[in-house]
Amino acid sequence: MKIRKIVKDIREFFWPLLEKAEELEISRVSQEDIDLESEEDIKVAFELAQKIYNDEQDRNKTIETKSVVFIGSIGFVVTFIIGITNFLLTGQNVYLNAITAGMVLVAVVLIAYFVRSSWYSIKALTRQKFQVLRFEDIIKRDKNYLGKIIAEIINNSKENSKIINLRVDYMTMAQEYYKRAIITLFIYCLFVFIVIIGKLQTGSNVITKLPERIVFLLRSGGLPYILIIIILIINTALLVVILRRIKP
Repeated sequence: MKIRKIVKDIREFFWPLLEKAEELEISRVSQEDIDLESEEDIKVAFELAQKIYNDEQDRNKTIETKSVVFIGSIGFVVTFIIGITNFLLTGQNVYLNAITAGMVLVAVVLIAYFVRSSWYSIKALTRQKFQVLRFEDIIKRDKNYLGKIIAEIINNSKENSKIINLRVDYMTMAQEYYKRAIITLFIYCLFVFIVIIGKLQTGSNVITKLPERIVFLLRSGGLPYILIIIILIINTALLVVILRRIKP
C-alpha cells in the first residue's frame, strides 16, 4: 500500500488526474418549506435567494473568462515552442548530444502540459444546460407568489451549482497543468540557451566554457538567437503574470 501511495504521489506530482466526485442528490425546496410569515421577511428571503443565484452565475462567468485566457495564451506558446525547436534543430552546427536530446524531450513534455491545460479549459467551456426561471413560473397566479418564486430560484441555484462546481474542477486542473508547464518552460529556456551557445561555437564542452560562449554570442552575428532568448524570457514572464492574476 505504501509503494502504491508513493507511486500515486509521484504520478500526481507530474501528471495530476481529476478524481471523480461523488454524485450528491439535491434536495428540492417547496413552497411549504418556506416558513416565513411577515411580508418583510419574505421580501428579504427573495432578495437573498436572487443574490445567491446571481453569485453562482458570476462564478460561472469567471470560469469561462479564465478558460478563454488560458486557451488563447496556450495556442500562441505551443506554436512558438514548436517553431523555436524546429529552428534550432534544422540550422547549422546541430549536434545530436545529451543537451539537444534533453531540449527535445523537455519541449515534448512542455507541449503535453499545455495541451492538457487547454483540454481542461475547453471542458470547462463545454455547453451546459442551466436552470432559469420560466415565464410560466412568473405569470401564474398563486396564493404565495413570492414563496413559489423563492423556491424555484433556490432549486435552480442548487442545480446550477452542480454544473459550476464541475467546471471549477476542470478549471483547477487546467491551472495545475498550466503551473507545471511554466516550470517546464524555465527548464526549456535553459536548454535553448545552452543549445544556442553550442551552435555558435563548435566544441564539446559547452557548459564549462559557457561564459566565453556568451561573449562570443554577443560579438557574433547571432541576432536571431538573441531575439529567441529575449522573446522566451518575455513570454515566460507573461505566463507567470497570467497565472498570478487568474487565481483559483
